[in-house]
Parts: sequence; C-alpha cells; structure tokens
Amino acid sequence: MQRSTIPNILSASRIAAAVILYPLMLIGFKTAFLVVFLIAGGTDLIDGYLARKWKATTALGARLDSIADYMFFGSIPVWILLSLPSGVVSLYLLPFSILAVISLIYILVRVNVPSTFFHLQSAKLATASIFITGVLILFGYVRPWPVWLMTCLIVVAELEELAVIAGINRPPM
Repeated sequence: MQRSTIPNILSASRIAAAVILYPLMLIGFKTAFLVVFLIAGGTDLIDGYLARKWKATTALGARLDSIADYMFFGSIPVWILLSLPSGVVSLYLLPFSILAVISLIYILVRVNVPSTFFHLQSAKLATASIFITGVLILFGYVRPWPVWLMTCLIVVAELEELAVIAGINRPPM
C-alpha cells in the first residue's frame, strides 16, 4: 500500500463507520458504538494532515473527506436523539428543528451547485462542536447548552458556505 492512499482510506473508513454506527446504536451496543465513534472521529483529525504532510492531496481525497464529513458528522444529531432518555428529548426538539430547516435549505441550494466542497474555518469549528457535543451526550452529559451551541455553529457554517456559493464571500485560498 502506498502512503499516498492512506488518507483516502481513512476518509473511506469514516463513511463505513457512519453506516456501521446506526445498527450499533439501534441494537444498544453502546461500548462498541463509542469505540467506533471515537476512532472515526479521530480519522477526521488525521486524514487531511497526513495528505498535506505526505504531499498527497488530491481532488478525490478532498471530495472523499467532505462526503465522509457529511455522512459521519451529519449523523451525530440523529445518534444524539436516539441516545437521549425519553424524558429529555423535548429539550432538543427546537434546536434540531432549526437545524433541520436550515440544513434542508442548504441541501436544496447545494443540489444545483457543481460539486465543490469548501473547507471553511466555520465548518471546521461546527464539525468540532458536533463531535464534542456527541461525545458529551453519549457519555451521559445531557444538557441543552452544548446542543444549542452546536446548532448555532452549524447554522453559521452553512450560511457562510451558502454566501460563498452565492459569490458574496470568497473561500480562503
């Protein structure tokens, strides 16, 4: 195996993890879920770093990383809702409803845009907040404020990317 393929394999493993984690959550294998979740989250930290370090960045790698991010980090709110005790789910319905509406608008706009993935700082911050919120809740810290913070950061990131698409703001070079 060539070193240059390792970052792509890490991104692809995050896509596989996103698929595997749903049955683990639904069956109730919490320990297995947490292990796979933490490993998959770790791949997001190192795939791009390794690609840049080894001078192995490619359009395919950037696309694969973005798809993996959408699948993995986009699933975390669902896993959060599935893991919450039924008595507190109502605390999270408003932020997740806001998130769903903004995300739907975002997806509808993105459908008509050529496949361009921007790696904006706001998206990286939102991604970190999604992962941290997921870890907090999955480890039993059930409070509304991390979800509200995560929701705000995601909305800002999606609005920034929509602004880039509309030509209002230029992505960083």
